[in-house]
Amino acid sequence: MIAETAAIEALTETSLVRKRLKILILAENLEEAFHLRRCLLGSVWFDAELAEVCSGNEGLSLLESSSFDCVFLDHRLPDGESTAWLEALSTRYPLLPIILITGRSIWPRTAFRPRYSTAPSRAD
Repeated sequence: MIAETAAIEALTETSLVRKRLKILILAENLEEAFHLRRCLLGSVWFDAELAEVCSGNEGLSLLESSSFDCVFLDHRLPDGESTAWLEALSTRYPLLPIILITGRSIWPRTAFRPRYSTAPSRAD
């Protein structure tokens, strides 16, 4: 029993080595990205090293000068919409995971209204 417990503890200690991830946040307003920063820095699964910029051009130049494991891309940036930046980033860095974020509704509210069938039921 003691040997089993020691083996489990040794396995747990070696499997809990947390990976360090370099993450780039491209957000229109860095104050609005507060909750994202808090979640990333508080992760129990990895240690996050964050870099934050407010425009797509700044993000692109930062990506050219250093490597990142992941990018969080705000839907709206002062120098363009996310679709243009998503295309530019994924063309230059095809293996880089890019996660689109937004604090705003980007679709009309009607798109998420439930649709119910009003077909009459047959009484037997």
